[in-house]
Amino acid sequence: MGNDPHIAERELHAYHELILYMGDGVTFLCEGGSRCLPHGTLLFIPRETYHFFRLKEGENFFRMRIGISDAALQETPLRSLTSGMRIIEQPDGDLPFLLRRLLDTLKKGEKRPFYAYSLLLVLLAELDMQHSTTPVENMSSKLVVDLIDYITNHLADDLSVEALSRAVCSSASAVTHTFKKEMGISLHEYITQKRLLYGRSLIRENCMLSKIYASCGYHDYSAFYKAYVKLFGYPPSKENKLP
Repeated sequence: MGNDPHIAERELHAYHELILYMGDGVTFLCEGGSRCLPHGTLLFIPRETYHFFRLKEGENFFRMRIGISDAALQETPLRSLTSGMRIIEQPDGDLPFLLRRLLDTLKKGEKRPFYAYSLLLVLLAELDMQHSTTPVENMSSKLVVDLIDYITNHLADDLSVEALSRAVCSSASAVTHTFKKEMGISLHEYITQKRLLYGRSLIRENCMLSKIYASCGYHDYSAFYKAYVKLFGYPPSKENKLP
């Protein structure tokens, strides 16, 4: 692998995610930007936000995380949290403590759902009051922003380079080269990953496999199956059977 960076934790969730990162400076990347994370950074990632971490050889990657459904926020004044990414490099001491307390409560399997939910609300309220939130560094040109937006909203449609070039009114070479330069992965790889991650989220929502592949832009189940196994290492039928 040499000094080439590698990617960990490619994710696209149907839920919001709260992560406490404990490592030595990996780079967090999402659609439209990136940020190098110091030890102890807290991230709130809205649902359906494609993101991953880029590591160099020798870097460590440790994190605590919890998924939060829309339902958990629906009846609270904290819905504003879901409007965008939150990255807090030096969170108040209460935030890491509350997250650890909540995770410990959930791991123990205690039959105290009200207590766990109360901890979650306090945790989110503390997060909402933080004033040290720093934005993800916007590194993307308008071309890449337009490409990401179009791809996100047309996963079931033709996303060939030619179709994308027409959609964003640019040349095929500009589309492919600019995207690879700014996002760190090829346009084809990005589309494939996003389609399959979307497919995985549909499977986890118990949608029928026979209908999912078309929603992900595949013309037949066989092609979807092969691509899924290549990316995740197991077939779609085993997704909901995994621990």
